[in-house]
Amino acid sequence: MSDSMDGIIIQPASTGLSETSKKQLFELGIFTVLLLIIMAILSLFIMFSRNSWKNGLKNALESVLKENGYSYSIEEMENLDNPFSVSCALYKCKNLSEEQSSSKAEHIVLVRMQTLYGAMPAVFFYDDEAKTATFVDFVSLHGKAKKSIEDGSHGRILYWEKRIPGIVNGHL
Repeated sequence: MSDSMDGIIIQPASTGLSETSKKQLFELGIFTVLLLIIMAILSLFIMFSRNSWKNGLKNALESVLKENGYSYSIEEMENLDNPFSVSCALYKCKNLSEEQSSSKAEHIVLVRMQTLYGAMPAVFFYDDEAKTATFVDFVSLHGKAKKSIEDGSHGRILYWEKRIPGIVNGHL
């Protein structure tokens, strides 16, 4: 008996993929790359528009305070690290009125509040010392619509006045 392997041809193992499967994998790879590129572009748009969004909220808050006779300067937005950060925005503010000026820290809270007419942005003052929230007004509402929404939302306003100190104190 000889140990030689004459006449035996060793062939490489086949991949088991047909030409159709290879083509489908290639198309799937192209689709995945295109999807990742689109997601990256959308992420860039979000990052670039974030500052203008924050400035828009700040301007809306300043106009609501001015319409209601308050003299406050909105300073900076603070991040809320809790589940309500999607529905709330917390801003540090400074009282510009001399007769009401104090050294205490104050905040403005903007809350997306559900009303009979859908979700509306509501503005609340938050007093850090007393740990209380006070309703100011709804953003961009005037006349009969404003009165109607306020009348129908009294219970929700009270709910948020009680709920906001817990949300903010979890942050501060």
